[in-house]
Amino acid sequence: MDAKLEKALVMTPQLQMAIRMLTMSQAELFAMVAEWRETHPGAIADLEPGDPEPVSIEEQDDFDERGIPIWTFLAEPPLPTLAGCPDVWVFGNPPQARANPSATPRIKAVFDDAAMTRSAADVREASWLARSLRMRAKTMEKVVAALLTLRPQMAISLEPETLAPVGHREVAEAVGMHESTIKRVATALRYQTIHGVVRLAESKGKITHVRDDQYLP
Repeated sequence: MDAKLEKALVMTPQLQMAIRMLTMSQAELFAMVAEWRETHPGAIADLEPGDPEPVSIEEQDDFDERGIPIWTFLAEPPLPTLAGCPDVWVFGNPPQARANPSATPRIKAVFDDAAMTRSAADVREASWLARSLRMRAKTMEKVVAALLTLRPQMAISLEPETLAPVGHREVAEAVGMHESTIKRVATALRYQTIHGVVRLAESKGKITHVRDDQYLP
């Protein structure tokens, strides 16, 4: 087994949570967070301008030890956002992929005096939830970026259905994730180019691209 993929199988609780989120639609994702907020009052809050991102320990360690920049959402939309709020934008010359911050609940765990009255499990799960949402968006961005490297014409294609399919393993090796993670991403992800919104699909064990006619420009 590829060393990177083998390493990826050792999952933290927040990574397991993020992977479960990968198959959720945006409506399901926002509904899940809303329900969690109701059942755990005061445990989470929306991120405000200037608040630090809920960075995982692993990402912070990479930054501290190796100087690897901490991943962030793009501050401003690079493309006009169509109805349906795509998960990832594909834009620029050369093309790049960036996660859409409007497609993800942006939350933080609340650590205040009231937190002392909540269970340790609640406080811990609130942190995992915030980090997992961010990790989900980061994973989707990485997958689209890998597909963009393998199929650069996807950035400008008027007929995405004609793009050559890409195998799950090829993408998994490019991003250092397990094939099962890539399969999950392919069930829910939609990206936007200058020509409209495209959703990923699966055909014979490979990733294909389908123009989402529901969101034609």
